[in-house]
Amino acid sequence: MAKRSNGFRRSNGSLPRELSLRSPNQGMEGLTITPDDSTLVGIMRSALKTPGLEGSAKPVPLARIVTVNLATKAVKEYLYPLANPAETKVAVSEITALSNTLFLVDERDGELQPRGNKKVYIADIADATDVGPGANVPGGVYRADVGGLQLDGKPVETLVGVSSDAAAVDKLRSLGVTVASKPLKLDLGALLTELNDGGRILRTRQDRRPRHPGRRQDARRRQRQRLRTGRRRVADTAVQAQAEDAGQWAPGYGRVPRCRHHQTAAADPAADGIRQGRLRSPHGFSCAERGLSARLPATKRAGNPRSAGLNATAVVAWSCDTTS
Repeated sequence: MAKRSNGFRRSNGSLPRELSLRSPNQGMEGLTITPDDSTLVGIMRSALKTPGLEGSAKPVPLARIVTVNLATKAVKEYLYPLANPAETKVAVSEITALSNTLFLVDERDGELQPRGNKKVYIADIADATDVGPGANVPGGVYRADVGGLQLDGKPVETLVGVSSDAAAVDKLRSLGVTVASKPLKLDLGALLTELNDGGRILRTRQDRRPRHPGRRQDARRRQRQRLRTGRRRVADTAVQAQAEDAGQWAPGYGRVPRCRHHQTAAADPAADGIRQGRLRSPHGFSCAERGLSARLPATKRAGNPRSAGLNATAVVAWSCDTTS
């Protein structure tokens, strides 16, 4: 019987300490509850990085299934053989309980079809050996601080190393450990390739017409231009309304700048002695009181200024004939 050390408490439902030796992003990938609601089951994505294991743990062809009895809090671990991950690059991505001992397990790589490897197996732990804290393996010692069950003085993953799944199963069997069986249920990658050589089963509008990467960018650019134009129109309308309220808007000519002397003039030109003069020059209008001038762009003027012999800076002259 395997001896236990480090005082691991078997009845509190805590996960075994060796599971903390998972590689980054290779932890508990799937969780499921058995149909009778008695047991919580999880599975690690790939092998643990146990002490003494050289290199990455991903090519090691073992994952661990963990069961927790929800009534007694008893925790057990079983070894699940991965399909030659050193070559196939597969890892577990999901587990679903069919019974207390049968589970659907999904193994897949990161490739797209038709190069991908996606398979669903039926894992059976009915005859598998518990390698967790309550392990009962002849000659084995359970040490949570150095990777769990020790066989020949090494943790399981370190003992097996990078090898084929068949070699790992045979080696563990010779030491009294039986892994979960896993007959193939569905080769999803082969099914997709059979339905379509390219690995697709749906044909969309994008597949039926050539792709033009620039179309979407052009559409977004036109949308931004419409938004900017709309904002400018709103802003121009607000400026016109403000200028009309201040008496600084000449119909047909746009906004008329005021000289400093009449910045606070009333809205009605007649009220402050401002009268519209004749078209004098393209340079601005004058204030007779102080001789100040300001430039007036012809933003709105009836007719074409060029046809009238004037340039685009023609102005409407405003003069002051009162004394402030």
